[in-house]
Amino acid sequence: MIFFLSINDWYYLFSIFTIYNVKVLKILIQKHNISDYSNFYSIAYRFGFNGKEKDNEVKGTGNSLDFGARIYDPRIGRWLSVDPLAKKFPEESPFLYAGNNPIFLTDPDGMEPIKPQAGSVSGFVAFLNNTRTKMGTLTGALAQDAMLRLGRTEMNWKQKRPTPATTAPFNNIKDRYIYTEKGGWIDMAHFLFYAGKAYEYKQNKISAENMIKSETFVFLSPESQMYYIQQAGINPVSEAIQDGYKQEMSDRLFAPYSAYSYEDLPSDKYGADFAVNYFNPNSKLSFGEQLGNYMNNQLKATSPENAPNYECLPDSEPTDKPTGTNHTVNAKTPDCYE
Repeated sequence: MIFFLSINDWYYLFSIFTIYNVKVLKILIQKHNISDYSNFYSIAYRFGFNGKEKDNEVKGTGNSLDFGARIYDPRIGRWLSVDPLAKKFPEESPFLYAGNNPIFLTDPDGMEPIKPQAGSVSGFVAFLNNTRTKMGTLTGALAQDAMLRLGRTEMNWKQKRPTPATTAPFNNIKDRYIYTEKGGWIDMAHFLFYAGKAYEYKQNKISAENMIKSETFVFLSPESQMYYIQQAGINPVSEAIQDGYKQEMSDRLFAPYSAYSYEDLPSDKYGADFAVNYFNPNSKLSFGEQLGNYMNNQLKATSPENAPNYECLPDSEPTDKPTGTNHTVNAKTPDCYE
């Protein structure tokens, strides 16, 4: 029997098995005589340099990578547009990538609410629906896999720390910041990254609980038993929030322009809450529909013009420090600054 897989099938199989063991996927392909095996990597693997998605429709396969803010051409090691923070680095070309050292450095980023990126729930969900993976439209196991991908990180050698991988492109979209009556300004890049982190903690907790209930548990070493007991006792939302605090602490050293920006920690908290207490992979609703329901019904999303500081939102990201800080997970919208 020959199995003919669609592109989405390849993506799904590859995303699952590369996490654990590529050899398992190869055995599966060979066992079932799946066609197009010779094109396995070119068809299934949609990511290129630094884990960014290939934009094959622009300049051919692998010749254009979508970093969100700009398009990168790996053939010449250059961006195809000017660095939005070029004024901060006048000694460097605005077209070079990562200080002209792509072997050791990466270039993800994220800052505070600015007026050009103050958007709406419908706008953000539309963005998710039209990503390369159509994340907002996914349901079931595919939606669950998407949720877990959101919490992934990659090593940023420029900052000498892990930084978000999947959510990095969200930093530059039009509807990145959404104002809500309950949570204040929500940074959707922060929100979904910590949603992914919290959901992973939730899955680990469930796995540990199942292990404790199994007949195998009594035969484990005391150290292993203690590990599963500890994992079963975690609070996934709290664990994700603690990760958020760690990020803000490291931002003091590596990204002071965004350290403890007033919307960061509340965004982390509500993202974790959505993932752990509201997201349901068994729902008939898509990922985007569930997200929209949470933002509208739980956080009471409203027009950005209703934010008390809308008129004085900056037009561009700060380069030295946030316009307002917040060291708690409670919503805080700063007064207008002159």
